[in-house]
Formats: sequence, structure tokens, C-alpha cells
Amino acid sequence: MRAAFCGEEVDRVPVVPIICGFAGSIRSLGPREVLFNPTPLTNSLVDAQRLFGYDAVVAWFDPTTEAEACGCALDWSGGSAAVASPLPRQALAGLDAPALLEKGRIPVAREVAARLVRQVGRELALLGGVTGPLTLFRQLYGCGFGEALRDDEALAGRVMELAAELATHMVRLYGELGIDGVIIAEEAEEEDLRGILGEAGDHYRQLFGNIRYFELRSLLLCRHIGPTCLDELLEELLPDCVALSSGAGMREAVLGCRKMGILPAGAVSESAMLGGPREVEKEARCCREDCAGGPWLLATAWEVPAGAPLEGVRGMVEAGGS
Repeated sequence: MRAAFCGEEVDRVPVVPIICGFAGSIRSLGPREVLFNPTPLTNSLVDAQRLFGYDAVVAWFDPTTEAEACGCALDWSGGSAAVASPLPRQALAGLDAPALLEKGRIPVAREVAARLVRQVGRELALLGGVTGPLTLFRQLYGCGFGEALRDDEALAGRVMELAAELATHMVRLYGELGIDGVIIAEEAEEEDLRGILGEAGDHYRQLFGNIRYFELRSLLLCRHIGPTCLDELLEELLPDCVALSSGAGMREAVLGCRKMGILPAGAVSESAMLGGPREVEKEARCCREDCAGGPWLLATAWEVPAGAPLEGVRGMVEAGGS
């Protein structure tokens, strides 16, 4: 995994399923039971890697973490966390990014990452999840950045600055712990993502500059992105790796990544992970065909869903590493 990130030849495709709360299922624990306690989560993450044999451990991945620290209530009715509602406008104005690092589950994420560095950091690559500023902005404000600017330019600007500052603090946290890289996770719709090329561009350039300053590798994971926006976005940010879902335009996207020196990651969808080994194998095969001709890695398009069968993860590892 580390060699692939550096552009070196590897003898097989590295496989990186994004597993965090899902790891608790190995110990018959739900995401909510492990995501508040570093001991069962750390143990579950180690167990999952040893059971399936994939190539990197994601120390933390929950894109509601920062919003919860800011004061947003969470809804767990779907099995995993979702932000229940945005914050009132008066609460947004009083947020302070450094103080938030001791709120909610950010200390849990820090402790889990620190324990994994000590336990498996020498033998395995470690990645930490960071919620993208546009995603956190929508969670806090209740609408996209562009719309918010038209509503209240001054407040929207302050909230975006906070979201970017908090993301940078998370990057620094992981960098100081000594993990290998960060996943910048964006749930924002493509219309919002275009803000990276416009009003939010300075914040993202600074964020990715900080990632490089701490000598971390970056994996850009955008849940909703089309080929029309991708090339410009990658040219703007130059991440080390980007997750690409199989489908129309993926081959062209792979070739574009390689021209820019960006490692493509074929991404298996959440629906395939829920469908089991056959669906996973089918998508992994498509990724292999699209990514042929150069280095790549196989990842999931988002975290493995809480209800996914364990056999699907095993099937992904076998399909990717064969």
C-alpha cells in the first residue's frame, strides 16, 4: 500500500476497504457500540484486518464526527450516524475550531489512531478520515455554500472558514500521530463540489497544502461526483489518490489521473457490498478492466455498510488481490 502511494511497482493490487464502525460486527457489536469507545473499536479494527488480510487500516471514518463536535445532534435510526439537523445561526457564530478537538468523539478518533500506530503501524499503512469542508458546511448550515453566500455572505464565510480550519486541525492531529495518510470524505453533491473551483477554492488549496506539509498521503473520496467536474477538481487539488466508481467515463478518468501523477482507486459501491460476494466480484472485475495498464488500488466508494455480509469483504480482498 505504501509503495503504491509512492508510485512504485507492486506485485498485486492493494485492497483498502473503508471499515470503521462495520468492524464491530466481527465481535457482534453495532457501530454505535464501538464508535464511542476506543478499546472495542481498536480491537475490532485489528481483528478485521487479520481476518480479511487487506492492505491498510482506516483508523477512523465517520463524516458526522466533526458536526457532532460542533453541537449537531445525530440520528442513529438507520444503523449508522446521520446529522439530524443543522445548528441555529447564533450557535454557528460562536464556534471555535481548536476547542472542538476535545468535543464529541474527536478524542476517541485520536486515541484509536494512536493505539493503531503503536500496535500495527510498522506493518500496515494507516489512514484517518477527515470530513471535507463543503460537507461539514452543509451539515452545520443546512444548505450548500453557494446558496448560503446568497443568504448571508458574512456568516457563510465564517462557517466555511471554520469547516476548513477544523479539517486542517484533523489533518494535523493525524500527522502528529504518525499515520500514513488521510481520506478527505465529501458527501456533497456535484453542484456543491464545484465550490472547490470557485468560492471555496482557497480553503481547499490550503487544506491540501497542509496535508503535504505533514507528509501525509491524501485519498479524495467524493460520494457524488460526475466526470464533467472531476478533471478540474483534480487539477486544482492534486490529491495523491482518488476513488473512482466504475461506470461511464471511468477509463478516461483513470487515464487522466495517470497523466497528473494521481493514483486511481477503483471503488466498489455500497450496494455491491450489501449484495454480497458475487456483486462485489462483478464490480471489482470492472474496476480491474478500467484501471488496467498501470498502478491502482481497490477501495470502497464509502464505508462498508453496517448490514453488509462479511463474505462480501472477503470477496473484495480476493478479487482485488488476485
